[in-house]
Amino acid sequence: RDVIFSLHPIPDLLKSELQQSSLQAHMLFDQDVNIWSAYFKPVILRHSQRVRQWELGSVLNPTAMFHKDLPGLIGRVRYQFQTLAPNPRLILPWSILEPPHAYLGKDVGYVLKVPVGVHSENLNAFWEDWAKQSDVPRTLMFQVPPADEISQQDRVTDLSLRMLRGWEITQSGMMINKPWTVSDRRDVVLMPDPTLGVFASMSNRLCGRRVVKHLNMGRGIQCLILDGIAGGMLAFWNESAPDRDTDMTMHLGVDPKWHDLWGNHLPMTVEDGKQNFKVSREPMFMEDIDTELALFRASFVVDRPFIESRQIPHNRIVKLHNPWNHTISGHITFLEPQKWRISPKRMFFSMAANADYEIPIQLSFPISETAGHKELVARVEFVSQKRYDVNFTTPLEVGLKDIDFYSHLTIERNPKTGTIDALVTQRIANRGDEVISLYSFANMTGYSRQERLISQLHPGESIIRNFRFLDGAQRLKTQSVRTGLRETSGPAVINHHLSASDLVTR
Repeated sequence: RDVIFSLHPIPDLLKSELQQSSLQAHMLFDQDVNIWSAYFKPVILRHSQRVRQWELGSVLNPTAMFHKDLPGLIGRVRYQFQTLAPNPRLILPWSILEPPHAYLGKDVGYVLKVPVGVHSENLNAFWEDWAKQSDVPRTLMFQVPPADEISQQDRVTDLSLRMLRGWEITQSGMMINKPWTVSDRRDVVLMPDPTLGVFASMSNRLCGRRVVKHLNMGRGIQCLILDGIAGGMLAFWNESAPDRDTDMTMHLGVDPKWHDLWGNHLPMTVEDGKQNFKVSREPMFMEDIDTELALFRASFVVDRPFIESRQIPHNRIVKLHNPWNHTISGHITFLEPQKWRISPKRMFFSMAANADYEIPIQLSFPISETAGHKELVARVEFVSQKRYDVNFTTPLEVGLKDIDFYSHLTIERNPKTGTIDALVTQRIANRGDEVISLYSFANMTGYSRQERLISQLHPGESIIRNFRFLDGAQRLKTQSVRTGLRETSGPAVINHHLSASDLVTR
């Protein structure tokens, strides 16, 4: 644990003597030293032998960011501290929304306020400028939404996710501000906020570990692999999967332990050596895992996961990395996507310790394949210190890189016939650099195929096409609509399947 002394707030008596009611700590050193030194010197002389870090103000009001001559100010503060303390480190209150100042010296660090509006999934984007100053200590101070704005469950979930993402980008430290409230009884009592329990639990769980890799789980499930002196651990949460609780089945080790956000041990069932567990919106943790297996699983990726929806063979490279300190060997068999032709289907591999391995494959899919996100699934049977038989998954996406295509399905009463019709609406946009010509189509069993020419769609232009199936609402109970685009001269075809579950209310 690192201790930081904050020179905040400035004593009211000192503000009165200096006749500055809004005085901040960093402004103190521009004032008459004979006045403020009587307040300052006893504190630093007493504690500076054991405490090195001194915060110049409050991160809730980081006004130092706007000082006209910050390097000059830091020079004056540094001089005052060095006359009284050995090797002091000055900590500047800052905001993660503001870029860092030019280099101020290795003895200057930052406490970065992370406002409520900076969500966990966006934290890395705000960190880009700060990542360049790797030798500068940076602590994250997370602001937590008030309890009267969102539910307690959402508050603790939001904080835990931000802590996970924050620990991934920096391990200099994290903090929250005053996670308690003061009771309104006659005797003043501090009432701990639920976020305090989560912060303490998360801190203990992250301590001694670092994020080493992402493990792709597909289906909107996020997973981080952490490792260190505290042992391997997986952190799971459901970021965008449609079901709040998602069932997972995979081999994670001999006897892993499943914990919730509060540290409670949760039961798991085991079938054929695989653990069955549920992942929810809030982070869950798997400890005592087979860390090397998790890293091996995470290394399974395709070099170019986006695949043009064209009826031609697509050459790709499947990559693997051996995290063990000895050679492993076995077989890999590609199982999904179903109905795809994958060559080779099965092959032998042997990998030296800590070595990378590449497998050239060729992918082809049927003309009826729909656009969107897919998964390449492989069964990997290999021998390390023991025998493994596990499934690996990595994402793929089928589409056309220069065309945005969106389709939706509605039903409406036909004013002429009185029937309830099915209506397919397409929106097509050209985001490439060349003029394109396409056929748009929609097809439903029992109806003639409908097809329309889209001629000369220029870059940046978009167009809407509608297809109507008379009395089609009844048929949607048992069948779907296939709709899409194809090139007027070329192998590109993009398909969507729309069913009753995709109906949009008009």
